[in-house]
Amino acid sequence: MKPKSLSAFLAASILSSTPVIAQTPTDALSKIDAIPLTEMCSKDGALGKTFGATNIIEPTNYLRHVDVPLDGRFAPATVAQMGASKYSNHFFTVSYELDFGSEKTAGLAFDRLTGRIDKSTWFKLDDVLDGQAVQNTDGLAAIGGFKDAIFYNNKSILTDDGSDSRKPDDVSLSVSAMGNSLHISCENMFYGKKHMDEAFGMMPVGSPRPVFTASVVEPFLASDCDDPSKLKRRMEMVENGDLVSNAPDFARVQYEERLSDWKIMKLVSSGKITYDAITEKVIGLLDDPETMKTMEDGMAMMDDMFKALEGVDENDDRAVCLAFQKFTAKSKPAIAPVAGATGDAVTPQWRLTHQMLDKEAKRLGVSFAE
Repeated sequence: MKPKSLSAFLAASILSSTPVIAQTPTDALSKIDAIPLTEMCSKDGALGKTFGATNIIEPTNYLRHVDVPLDGRFAPATVAQMGASKYSNHFFTVSYELDFGSEKTAGLAFDRLTGRIDKSTWFKLDDVLDGQAVQNTDGLAAIGGFKDAIFYNNKSILTDDGSDSRKPDDVSLSVSAMGNSLHISCENMFYGKKHMDEAFGMMPVGSPRPVFTASVVEPFLASDCDDPSKLKRRMEMVENGDLVSNAPDFARVQYEERLSDWKIMKLVSSGKITYDAITEKVIGLLDDPETMKTMEDGMAMMDDMFKALEGVDENDDRAVCLAFQKFTAKSKPAIAPVAGATGDAVTPQWRLTHQMLDKEAKRLGVSFAE
């Protein structure tokens, strides 16, 4: 666990652009029968993209996801969100949201789709676990009529002793219904494991030392929301999650985070300290007053963001634009470099982490020179 950065809060705030489409149960079931499921999820990939590919998402896309428009064959889904691992950038997942306009219709669509999948070559979760305990999600049923089901393309994903044995062509297909919507998620489990490791700071061994490159940030002005061309660009940034990368000093915070993970990789790969041991030291920083203040400032920013969005119609682009402009302006002090700070980390989010890592490197005789 590490001190939270601005990106973590903004990532959770992106507004959904999926339109609500009211449909009759007959329409819904007809569309579920027609959607090209094999194109949406297979052992090789989805939508013509191969799992493990590193050219699906731009390396500069910090949030590591991209929205891909869908044609009418996929209705009522209009967008597919593709995701890649944090550092190695391997494409590993794609998800879809199908809004049916009512909880009852979404539930019927769930039953129809899972029945369709059950008759195909996919294996149910309980078949894969073969008698092992399955997490009970019945308690979630009261939350918007929640239903879920998980399928796998390979019945032998788990070994006899229950340990993980993911292979590059192991894929999971999950379907869930909550409220008015049906959610479909397709994930390559091998690259998904890499994603989880990297998300927790495990940079691949041998990765080059990150290099700081200052970005040229276009000022986000309130007047942008009244200029049609600028408003369109700002809304695209909001919907794609790119707005965070346009925040002042964000490039510096991103560099410090990546450099922190690189240093951890160097320490662990030296064989002189374990990942768990160094992680405990990072977690220990949470007790430091400076770290606590950084986290409190982050939470305050999140509160400011929600306040800025209160009462805003998500279909009113100008109002959404103004809300995010107001929030972006207020976020500047939280990620600005600390006055007089020097070294690898000069922003509050990562300063203590780097001081600790440098001290450990000196103690263990590990060089960060390359």
